Amino acid sequence: IGYTVTRLVRKYIDKCAKRNYEAERKLYATQQTAVHGLKEMRIYGREASLHLSYSTDINAAKKAKQRQLTVIKLPVSFLEVVGFSTLVAVMCYLVFIQNAGMAKISGIMGFMAAAAWRALPVANRTVENLTSVRTQLPYIDKVAELIDKEKELADELTPCFEKYEGGQLSFKDGIKLEGVSFRY
Repeated sequence: IGYTVTRLVRKYIDKCAKRNYEAERKLYATQQTAVHGLKEMRIYGREASLHLSYSTDINAAKKAKQRQLTVIKLPVSFLEVVGFSTLVAVMCYLVFIQNAGMAKISGIMGFMAAAAWRALPVANRTVENLTSVRTQLPYIDKVAELIDKEKELADELTPCFEKYEGGQLSFKDGIKLEGVSFRY
């Protein structure tokens, strides 16, 4: 039942996870701008703009995280409702359909309650962990993408001193830069 419910809400879990990832990425970019560009922000009087941007981003990230945490709990909550409903349905079946006596009802219900008491927490944790892993997929996908990109660009990213005569770069007088500029 937990697996079925997880499969039913999987697309919504993925959508919420992606929305949360994007909101956190944007918030992180704003934080980096604030940390690394603080002097420039003050020089140009952009503190209010940065504060507004940061407030907007943090609220969007908070909403996305709340929605994601709510969606993670849906399969677990549904599983608990199904477990309790099953107990009630079995009891109604025994009372109204089978006209069972009190001894039979209490024996069966006691057994089912004990089994549910032991099985439901394990099932809940399993389902919750599965949905939690799903919420991390956007992050995992980004890391995998970066690893693939790094493999693609391995020759360009790694300095290769063997290409130069002598195996090492040598500096005699200094380094001269031409045609280089900088601006904010």
